[in-house]
Amino acid sequence: MNLQASWLLLLGIISIAAVVLAAIALARSGKRGRTGRRGATGPTGGDPSPDPTTFEYYLKISDFAQSFIQIPTSNVAGDSTTIASSYLAGRAPLYNSNNVNVGTCSASFLNMQTADGIFTDIANYIATVDGLIVTWFTPTTLVNLELDSLINGMVTEALVTVTTKVGASAFFGKTYDMVVSSDGQNIHFNFTSQ
Repeated sequence: MNLQASWLLLLGIISIAAVVLAAIALARSGKRGRTGRRGATGPTGGDPSPDPTTFEYYLKISDFAQSFIQIPTSNVAGDSTTIASSYLAGRAPLYNSNNVNVGTCSASFLNMQTADGIFTDIANYIATVDGLIVTWFTPTTLVNLELDSLINGMVTEALVTVTTKVGASAFFGKTYDMVVSSDGQNIHFNFTSQ
């Protein structure tokens, strides 16, 4: 194994270990996100929201961290400007406020370090049992490749449009303002119809 391959393997192992440790630290910290957990559940079998155009789901950070896999990366060009890279992916069940599993959230994190810093491209999707399917991308710059940095990279606000339809879906073609926040144990996805 050459030095570069050894470095990338070590970086991957450190990244995974950091992800697990950071998830545990986030879960124990009890920090509240900017929106916290409001209790609105949306149309997937939970209590009706006061406003049917507003709904929320959440995933457990520990579930997400436990599912992480690492996909090998390597430089293609011998004179690449990429110093180090890693590619991680994970998925976790989505729950409503009654703790009922109503779908899945998946995200992949492509991390590249250059002389200018660490850049991460996060590709996300949510799919629920009643037809809500949304995807979005979150490009971000990180201080390090530790799990807390990666998971906090998911915190964002985006306009998402349901452009995928598998079977029946009352959501197809609708646009939502989606706010992703963290309370230290869960990642929350709050949707407001536009």
